[in-house]
Amino acid sequence: MYRNWRTLLAVGHDVAACAAAWYVAFLLRFNFYIPQDYAALALQTVGWVIAIHVPIFIAFNLYRGIW
Repeated sequence: MYRNWRTLLAVGHDVAACAAAWYVAFLLRFNFYIPQDYAALALQTVGWVIAIHVPIFIAFNLYRGIW
């Protein structure tokens, strides 16, 4: 799967995009002011979000070819 540096770069980009989307979802939910408890929750759960999304990306063969 990880044939070259471009694929690793694409995987890294997708992981960063998932983490950013998770944080932006919290921002939108709380009108751009996240209460302290929920900010901690966002940081605690972002690992789970990434751990769930990466296998899904691989299962759908997103990295079979780079555009």
